[in-house]
Amino acid sequence: MLTQQGSIFFKLLLNKYVQVNQEAFLHILPEEEQKKVIQHVFESNNPLAILPSSLNWLEHVHYSWLEATIQSLPATLQKSTISALTKEQRNGLIKRKLTTNISEPDFAFTQPVRSFLLSKLYEVWKEKEVNKRAVLARELLPDNSLLPLLDCSKRELVEIIDLLAMHDLSEEVRHIVDKKLLQAILLHLTSRQ
Repeated sequence: MLTQQGSIFFKLLLNKYVQVNQEAFLHILPEEEQKKVIQHVFESNNPLAILPSSLNWLEHVHYSWLEATIQSLPATLQKSTISALTKEQRNGLIKRKLTTNISEPDFAFTQPVRSFLLSKLYEVWKEKEVNKRAVLARELLPDNSLLPLLDCSKRELVEIIDLLAMHDLSEEVRHIVDKKLLQAILLHLTSRQ
């Protein structure tokens, strides 16, 4: 029985080695598993994208998502793991005073050491009950109109969320007849809103 990651991996292999008539190769699988593989729609043909050793996506995770996992690590490993994160993630955790005596490291970890620490962080993070579902690399996400949100900074996301309320308000403003009430509402909006 194929797991979700197994079906993704099978689809990646099909994309890499079978460019034409992938359905013919699916017939070796039971019908239920064929459906699992067919549901994945992505262009990637990199089978390594599914492996946890490919942790490039971890650099784009907001530090607050990693905080609880890092706190569950032993104190000595916390410091090293935080030092292996990106500067933005590290600074965010330092500002939240996650752990004391963390500052900018005097040295940079070699890539193998950094990869090892991040893979350990990933293993602990994945073991948590909340994170039991597979984390997909960006290249494995199906094409969607929300994908550009992945490129937004936290500030941009907060602004988008704030402007969503303006969308609802714009619908209601159309029904307001009282000019004084309408002017009072418009007076409190920023030019961007």
